[in-house]
Amino acid sequence: KHLLTIYQQTADWTQAIQAAEQMQAASGQSHAEMIAHFHCEVAEAALASNNTKAAQQALKKAMSLNGQFVRGSLLAAELAYAAGDYREALKAYRRLKSDDIPYLAEAVERINACFDQLKDPKGKIEFLRECVAQGAGVTVLLALAETVRAQDGDKAAGLLIMEQLRKRPSLRGLYRLVELFIANSDNKARDYLEMLADIMRNLIAKRPIYRCATCGFAGKTLYWH
Repeated sequence: KHLLTIYQQTADWTQAIQAAEQMQAASGQSHAEMIAHFHCEVAEAALASNNTKAAQQALKKAMSLNGQFVRGSLLAAELAYAAGDYREALKAYRRLKSDDIPYLAEAVERINACFDQLKDPKGKIEFLRECVAQGAGVTVLLALAETVRAQDGDKAAGLLIMEQLRKRPSLRGLYRLVELFIANSDNKARDYLEMLADIMRNLIAKRPIYRCATCGFAGKTLYWH
């Protein structure tokens, strides 16, 4: 058990997998989810080194341990994107939309890029609208708002954000709305709005992005721990 902790801290994932498997055999308790995460770490390292084959092999092992694995779906999409198979990447993101929609926030830039590569702005708006309607969160809402803004202007984006804020209040959403107001206000109103925006920006900077549902640990990085 102590070795497993050391291997995680030193990012020695191959040894961590072996230690976790030994601990699993000795205790009779399943550590499949933990081991699946370790295989994903191996896959991410391989992908960063442009070793696609090794990344695919590690991902296959992870998914064999945990078929309904949100991290695996994200990695599968990333591998498809790296290979230039944007439709396959979107299939993986659609699986997340059905099963683990909050995690789509992790992939919103890639989702945008996939639709851009396919030259399908209409499909992008439809997909993001579906996600927002199903509760994907403010990150996806803001991505949709930017797409609407590029196509139909500030007013349309502002109306979209206001409509969603009535349903699901969000400080980040409100901040973006204030930014749009600043861009379309006269000098006197702009001064007050910029002061309000500064306050909101400071509040947002202090807030954690992630919080562990088990222990309450909060931070700005997703550790998958």
